[in-house]
Amino acid sequence: MRVILSSTPYVDYGSWLSESRVPRTIGYIPIGLLSLASVLRDQNHTVSLFRVSAFWEEHWLHEGPIGANYERAADAILIESPDLVGFSTEYYTFHHVAKIAAEIKRRSPRTVVILGGPQATATPEATLKLFPQFDLIVRGESEVTLLDLVDALESDRPLADVPGLCIRTDGTLVRTASRRLIDSLDTLPVPAFDLVPIAATDLVSIEAGRGCPFSCAFCSTNNFWHRRYRIKSPARLCDELEHLQQTYGVTNFSLIHDCLTANRREVVALCDEITRRQLAISWGCSSRTDTMDVELAELMAAAGFTNVYFGLESGDPDTQKAIKKNLDLDASFSLIRQLRARGVQVTTPFMVGFPGETYPAVKHTFSAINRALMEDVFLAQIFATAPYGDTPMLESYTGELSFSGHFIDVSQSASEVAIRDELMRENPSVFSGHFRYQTSGIGHLIEGADQFFPLMNEYRYTYTALNQLSDDPLYVFEKWSEWLRRSDRTNSKLASFRHYGTFEEFQAFLHHLIAFRSDESPFLTDLFDYENTRLRLTQGTSFRETHNPHLIGEDTGPRIRLAPAIVLKRYTHDILAIIEQMRRQDAPPSAVPFDGTIALAIRDGRLTVYQSTGFAAEVLAYSADSLPIEDLVYRVSSRQSVAGEDAVASIRANCLETITSLESTGLIHVD
Repeated sequence: MRVILSSTPYVDYGSWLSESRVPRTIGYIPIGLLSLASVLRDQNHTVSLFRVSAFWEEHWLHEGPIGANYERAADAILIESPDLVGFSTEYYTFHHVAKIAAEIKRRSPRTVVILGGPQATATPEATLKLFPQFDLIVRGESEVTLLDLVDALESDRPLADVPGLCIRTDGTLVRTASRRLIDSLDTLPVPAFDLVPIAATDLVSIEAGRGCPFSCAFCSTNNFWHRRYRIKSPARLCDELEHLQQTYGVTNFSLIHDCLTANRREVVALCDEITRRQLAISWGCSSRTDTMDVELAELMAAAGFTNVYFGLESGDPDTQKAIKKNLDLDASFSLIRQLRARGVQVTTPFMVGFPGETYPAVKHTFSAINRALMEDVFLAQIFATAPYGDTPMLESYTGELSFSGHFIDVSQSASEVAIRDELMRENPSVFSGHFRYQTSGIGHLIEGADQFFPLMNEYRYTYTALNQLSDDPLYVFEKWSEWLRRSDRTNSKLASFRHYGTFEEFQAFLHHLIAFRSDESPFLTDLFDYENTRLRLTQGTSFRETHNPHLIGEDTGPRIRLAPAIVLKRYTHDILAIIEQMRRQDAPPSAVPFDGTIALAIRDGRLTVYQSTGFAAEVLAYSADSLPIEDLVYRVSSRQSVAGEDAVASIRANCLETITSLESTGLIHVD
């Protein structure tokens, strides 16, 4: 059978936050579909992969109705005349998948069109009733079920005999018998990585295992994987890692698992195997802070572990209990601090908008977010709590939902958005992820929170300083929300969408707040400039600031110059000392005088900051002009009003010693 498996589109958040970019979709590696493809190919079926995001990124029509883009995607899929098209589903873009499927069915009624994944599994009957373009739904874990389904279609065997489906039978919707989970994931073939473009520099996801034994009330993996922890054997996982390394040159991996470290013994065995094989790789995973300690982290780090995703969710102890997360946040932050000290990058997602959540509870969460930023996490995320289908939380609060209409989407007209929203509003069982739980007076804090966190992270020190000085963890976010409400406008690029601000506007907003407080906290200006400089440098903007624009003398002899990817700044406040004050989190930051030069440098892809005072600062500043060493000696001698050969020789010796020291740090080069 000829099968095409299609991923769901994924919208690039960052494209919404920059005034210079058009909202767009981005490609990704759909690891689940690659596993399904490999299973089918092992049984001699012809399988292709269609990536909607990648197709739309290249072929999206920005003018005219959005329906033309659905038609183009359907035409591209049907070029290969598939017998079966299978779509994966994701809450935020499922409506686009449904439209593409309708165009496929309209053009080729005999093509079997199916759905799978968590979205479809949660509400199969309601989905099939609402969307007749889908012939059936594959429920739960799909590898064995999909293979059985294809065999039944080819042999004309009754679909009712295939476990794990939801089908149409004599006008009714029927769930076939449930299918057991696969006992050993090692029995699955290696995913069909050849179906996607992979470069040596890519971060490549491989599936380490499935299932989480915990019971968080908001999480949809509970029922989907039956809270059963499974992991591939160390040998099998390392075989996949080696395959990707040898075939594509990949060395950076994400080990996909709901909670990899839930079984310590398995993780230790994996690390031992990576070490035994001497795999020169780096990798990250998702985990819980109560399933990891420093001893395990150090063992993992020795095997290439470099980053971790810790879901903290809430900073409020009562909310922690209510959502059944039950983390000790002090212990969590203690672990995070120790991991950061060992160079492990940490991402910490938080959520707002749990059922009945109050303003004080959200304030506790934002306090924890500020704390995470000052513990130097790589990224602190904020998400509005979505009532995903088939979760314990939704089962308890089904009747207490309200439609939000707030999420990131691709370009559409106002009338198209109205039609989209009406479809979702009228069908909460299928589109529950677009609704919100009832809360206690915090609606203004939920809407737009997930567009705020990228802005907050980029200006984390200015953001945190303003909050600490105000003794209010919500100060900046609430002021920003007020700023946007006063503007009362739609998105500058897409008039049909509510405006949630851009990086450029957030920069202007912070400038306004700082000006308001500059008399009492004058260091904020230097801190804000430091962050702007850091962002320009890390984003690859080419610029150089010259603090000593003197006339350059004759171009003779060795020349000192500033190394690439370095920016020099002179501040009157000690930025690093002020940041350290904020990280201690025991008092608001205060001014610390400073007289010298600060150098911001990119080293191995990371920002490094150097401070120089006195003579070293002067030499470093002159290096920005690419001076001959003798010209440098002349300028220093002139500034100090030095005369006589002995005095000039002393200056020259001091210059050479300082140049040697600065060159050893990589800040300057001598040609």
